[in-house]
Amino acid sequence: MKAVNSARKEQKWSRRSVKALLLSLAVLLMLPQWGGRAAAEESGTSLPEPVVAAQGGTNVTDFYNVIMQTGADPWVYKHTDGYYYNTFVNASGVMVRRSKTITGIEAGERSLAWSPVKGTMYSSNVWAPEMHYLKDTDGQYKWYIYVAADNGTNANHRMYVMENASADPMTGSWTFKGKITDATDRWAIDGTVLTIGDQHYFIWSGWEDTDGSFQNLYIARMSNPWTISSQRVLLSTPEYDWETSPGRINEGPQITIKGNKINLVYSANGSWTDSYSLGLITASTSADLMNPASWTKRNQPIFSSANGVYGPGHHSIVTSPDGSEDWIIYHSARWPGSGWTRNVRAQKFTWNADNTPNLGEPVNPNSPIAIPSGEPARIRYQAEEALLVKDPAGTSSPAVRRESSASGGMKITNLANAYDYAQFNVNVPEAGFYVMSVRNSNGSANAGDASHILSVNGGPGASMNIVYSGANRWGASTAKIYLQQGDNVLRFTKGNNLADIDSLDLSRLNTSELLFGTPGYTLGLNETRSLPLYTVTGTTYAAVTAGVMLTSSDTNVAVIQAGNQVKATGAGSATITATYNGKTAAVTVNVKAEPKTVQSLTLTGPEPVLISGQTSSPLRATAYYNNYEV
Repeated sequence: MKAVNSARKEQKWSRRSVKALLLSLAVLLMLPQWGGRAAAEESGTSLPEPVVAAQGGTNVTDFYNVIMQTGADPWVYKHTDGYYYNTFVNASGVMVRRSKTITGIEAGERSLAWSPVKGTMYSSNVWAPEMHYLKDTDGQYKWYIYVAADNGTNANHRMYVMENASADPMTGSWTFKGKITDATDRWAIDGTVLTIGDQHYFIWSGWEDTDGSFQNLYIARMSNPWTISSQRVLLSTPEYDWETSPGRINEGPQITIKGNKINLVYSANGSWTDSYSLGLITASTSADLMNPASWTKRNQPIFSSANGVYGPGHHSIVTSPDGSEDWIIYHSARWPGSGWTRNVRAQKFTWNADNTPNLGEPVNPNSPIAIPSGEPARIRYQAEEALLVKDPAGTSSPAVRRESSASGGMKITNLANAYDYAQFNVNVPEAGFYVMSVRNSNGSANAGDASHILSVNGGPGASMNIVYSGANRWGASTAKIYLQQGDNVLRFTKGNNLADIDSLDLSRLNTSELLFGTPGYTLGLNETRSLPLYTVTGTTYAAVTAGVMLTSSDTNVAVIQAGNQVKATGAGSATITATYNGKTAAVTVNVKAEPKTVQSLTLTGPEPVLISGQTSSPLRATAYYNNYEV
């Protein structure tokens, strides 16, 4: 009898479970905001949860040496405050960014230093900015940016100078000091500064006449950091085959001093060719540097194409964070013959007995190298550790496939449907901000940029751009993200075009800046949302709850409402800028053309079959929204 009663009770409980399931489904389907598709994931696929067990990342102290997936003429300077400062040009003008690590420069804090002025001789074609910390004639050290620009006609390229007296170049104001030139006032680019004692020298690439048939290197004395005070003196002209075919060019001079040896490392040949390479000219620190005879030029390049890296050039030299190593940072072609389509790489080098640099060869891009000494170790998650989920309406499935150039011999590929995704379940020991570096490649048939949409712990999506470099020619997309202590979910959904994922690295961020919680947001039309903001000092952080001013770059897309909330008003993209205690942070908000809606739904529990005494798991419904929120 007891057995019969027990069976009846189990049967009665089971019927109640079925009723509860049907009622829950009815309620879910009646919600007015739900649109699009409601479908379960494929049978046999693990169902993602907001927080799930970590997937076994590995602690590593190496990296693959692309540190910027796109860029050229990388000027990087390590200051006494421990930051690496990098100047570059974008659509806004000359930017300054900084990072405590070499490998984290691309994700560094940014500020706009200068915008070209329309209708001037320096309104266009802004090239190769460099930032130096120099002693002025008043005895004070100040920041100076040297940059080439013209009015839209290349023959009018000249060098210009900006000054910032603030101790922190990310703050203060930049004053335009004007053109820096010698008496000939000829075409000039790639200016840099050599300082011996209190004497500054300006070294640049210029034309001998006005026809532009070849580029030489010149030197002149400076009376202050923005004025040349002597005639120019010719240091080098293209003369060897490796300097002259197809382009007769010497440019991109950079100075590093070792002992009493001045090493002037320069770029030679056409920057648009795979023949681009580095040459060397040396002098003694005690020599008369205005005498050409004081300088000795090597007849062979010291760094050129090798190991699948093409056209390396226009470099910087810095030390590792702990000062024990020397590193070269340089640009190279993203694929053979890609011309001015380049990325930025870094690698360690050594010194010869005569105090000249031994740069060796560009390292194999598919062989990891040790991280710069003093940088934090990182946690790496390989492609084969990811959970892959197919768009319920898709016709194909994402997959992990063998690839010899991938770090673990496998890659994630075929994220081809609108809501296909790859999910990494990661674990970190402390809550805070981390630098995420995703090794990826874009071999899209149309050679256009691709993107993945990143969602952190079920938050709205942030677009991560992946430039075209060709199939299995790996680059890196980097971002700063907030992670909670313990388990976190990082989900990458298909964006534009097709891109593969090799691996994902996480390292603790050490900085002093204002940051949004994620690198971007996707909102549904008319959706209103608060954007969490934090102050970060070192590796500690604090949420900002008051005193913030937000602005929108396009109020047709997003407007700021009371309580510093952002409302999506129209399809498109807008930059939201936050200002707090003299610091600024910016984040991109992408707005969908339709309201926030559910794209798919997964249901888990209760179990279809129970034995006597078992308790069913609760019914769980997981909704996936069109703004990539979960």
